[in-house]
Amino acid sequence: MNKTPERFVKVAKSQLGVRFVPQGRAAYHALDCIGLPVVSAIAAGFEPAYISNYQLFSGYEERLIDYLSKNCDKISFDDAQPGDMCAFWIMRPSRPRHLGILTETDNEEESVKYGLIHTTDSQGKVVEHDLDFKWTKHIHSVWRLKGMKLWGAK
Repeated sequence: MNKTPERFVKVAKSQLGVRFVPQGRAAYHALDCIGLPVVSAIAAGFEPAYISNYQLFSGYEERLIDYLSKNCDKISFDDAQPGDMCAFWIMRPSRPRHLGILTETDNEEESVKYGLIHTTDSQGKVVEHDLDFKWTKHIHSVWRLKGMKLWGAK
């Protein structure tokens, strides 16, 4: 299968509106912020390790980074493209607690380079919006799925 970021993003966008459920891994039915990239990656031809049965406290941050390290390559934000994933810190900059997928954007503001698709418990579903300053300032690290091609490559 063609492991392109375009396919990965397309599959993720097809999940827009799917309800948030902690540890959700049911495509088109129930997802959380890790479930969205996992089911999207599988549908796009990648073979990420499956992660579930985790707690949102006591070691969650380390488990998230360990999971990303096994399935992705860490890259700089300057090298990011749609289809890459951002781990976000919520309360402490050293502790990532949320994951989202970069998308393309039609926003012409120089400060907005990407869109972001992610599952959020505050809105109760998978959403997409611009990756604006509010989100950019909370980026802990950026990750690219192992084997993913460059955006636009055949």
